Amino acid sequence: MSLANLQAMLGDAEKAGPREFPPTALADLQAAAANLGFPFAHLDLAQARDKDDLQAALALALKLPEWYGHNWDALADCLCDLSWKPAPGYLIFVEGHDALRAAHPDDFDTLIEIFAEAADYWREEDVPFWTLLAPPADGTGFLPCLEA
Repeated sequence: MSLANLQAMLGDAEKAGPREFPPTALADLQAAAANLGFPFAHLDLAQARDKDDLQAALALALKLPEWYGHNWDALADCLCDLSWKPAPGYLIFVEGHDALRAAHPDDFDTLIEIFAEAADYWREEDVPFWTLLAPPADGTGFLPCLEA
C-alpha cells in the first residue's frame, strides 16, 4: 500500500477500528500518522504477562493522564474523552501480543472491545481512531486486515 493510499485510508473515520497491519510497514504508518497530525502510540506487549503488565504498558505507550486508574473502565473513559490529548485522529500500533493473548484471552478480548468501542464513539464525531495490530506469529488472523 502506498503512503498516499495509507494516509487516505487512515483519514477515513468510517473505516477506523481495530485491524491487522504488518509491522514491516511501520515506518509508512508513522509517516502517514505524522502527515495527518495523528498522535502515534506504539504499544509493545512482548513483556506483558498479565492484566497488570498490560495496564502499565497501556499507560506508558498511550501517555495516559495521571488520573488513569489502571482498569478497564478507566481505559474506556480515557479513550472516549481525549480532551487530555486533542487531535484530528488517533493511531495505536500493537505488537508482541501473542503470549498475552494466549495466556489471558479474556483480557485481550476486553482490550480489543474497548479499542472498538472508542473507534465507534469517535466515528460519531468524524474522528478516526485506529488500533492496528501486528498479525499473530502463528498466522491465525483474528481481525480484518487494513487494506486500501
